[in-house]
Parts: sequence; C-alpha cells; structure tokens
Amino acid sequence: MQKADKATIRCAQSWILAHPSEADHKKVPSTATQAIYGEYFEIDETDQGWAKGRLVTDGYEGWVSISDLSPLKDQYQRHNAYCTALISHIYEEPDIKSKPRSKICFMSPLTLDPDQNVGNFVATHDGGWVHAKHIVAHYEIKEGPAPYETARRFIGCPYLYGGRCADGIDCSALIQLTHARKGIKLPRDSGPQREYEKGVTVELGADDLDIRPLSTGDVVFFPGHVGIMGSDETIIHAFSDAMMVREDPVAEIAQFYKDTQGAGITAIRRF
Repeated sequence: MQKADKATIRCAQSWILAHPSEADHKKVPSTATQAIYGEYFEIDETDQGWAKGRLVTDGYEGWVSISDLSPLKDQYQRHNAYCTALISHIYEEPDIKSKPRSKICFMSPLTLDPDQNVGNFVATHDGGWVHAKHIVAHYEIKEGPAPYETARRFIGCPYLYGGRCADGIDCSALIQLTHARKGIKLPRDSGPQREYEKGVTVELGADDLDIRPLSTGDVVFFPGHVGIMGSDETIIHAFSDAMMVREDPVAEIAQFYKDTQGAGITAIRRF
C-alpha cells in the first residue's frame, strides 16, 4: 500500500465504496454513495488502482477508483460555479452542435473562466465549454429558490439507491442537493440529516400519524426515509416503493411507513 500526500482532485461521476471489494457486488452496498462530476476528493492513500479519502462536499469517506479521478492542474484551484440544470454537458466547442465531452449533474461544481465566453457558452478550466443558461455563479448560490421548489423539479426522476443525480437519486440525496442549491450544506444520509446541529427541530404531533405540525418546506423523517413538504399536506420524496420522485399526500406516506415499518413520522426539521 502506498501512502499518498493529501491532495484535492477532481472527481468524475463515480461511486464511493467502503472497500474496493464492494465493486464486485451485485448489489449497491448500504455504505455506497455516488460522487457527481466536479466534486473534490481528498486522497489519504492509494492501493492497487483505488484511492481512499473523502468528498470535500460533505466529508463522505471511502474508496474510489483512480480511473474516475483526474488531478487538478493547480492544487489551489477551486470551483466558482455550479450546474443548475438537472442534466447538462460540457462541450468540446462553444456550439450546441459540438460533441459533448462530459455529462454534468445538478449542483456539479465547475471551475469556469468568465473572461472567456463565446455567445452563450463559458469556458471551463480545462478547455471545455458549458452553456451559460445551465450555471450559476458560486456567490449567487444563496439566492436560489426554496428547497421545496427545487425538489419539485425532480418529480418524475427515477429512484436509485445511493444515487445523487437526476438520472437516479435516492431520498436523502434529494434533500441534500435541493438544500445545496440554496447554499445550505447538509450531510449525505438521512440519519445524520435528522441529527444535524444546524436547523430547528419541530415538535411532533399527538402521534406519528399527526401531520398538523407540518408546513411547506419542512424536512420530514420516517423509518429509513426522508422527504420535503411541498405544501402543508403533500411531501416531495424519492420513493423507492414507486421507484421515482413523487409528490404525495403526507398522511398517506406516514400511514405507509406505519404499516410497513412500524412507525410513521419520526422527526421534523426546518433548515
């Protein structure tokens, strides 16, 4: 095993695993998560084509294939923009007919050169081009829409366990990414999100099926599940039972988890 200097590198869309041996599993391990294009991964050590470290975005630790990583040209280089389209592309040339170089996802961090633009395209740090209508500057991120409004954009996207992109997303990733669009950093998984020190805990109702404390934008937790209120009575969530992101009556979802997991609403948080 080779000990590596800590370095920040640019991550392609890939999977972070608890151990390289999990790459051969037929099931996505419970500890696996997707790293989206442009995220930074800090390396602690490397071993036989794998790198161990953590995502800078949320501190998620694990192993990633070195083939999915590319070194930064400048170790101090940092992103200055985000992708705000659910799915977009980096192009070879500043032309909509140009061949796409890479697919990027919602909230993919980007390093752009704002002084180099051609029409509606802005140059990336490595010679690619991204459409200006699909990006937002880093300093403008806190001016984004409310998280529940962003969550509604994902309705219809497929559910994918461990996924963090519009072509496949799970329940806690939906909460993390939609809050990130507003400049609110949350942990990756629903358990840490529930216990996160930032935010306000809302007192539960008379029982775990009582929805009366809920308001639009509340983050609602169930056993092994989480969603965000799209109104006082509906919840937007990446629902594995439906295999897609949906907006459902929260009373029905609470009853579903009561029937299948033994408890309905377990916590309510406001971030």
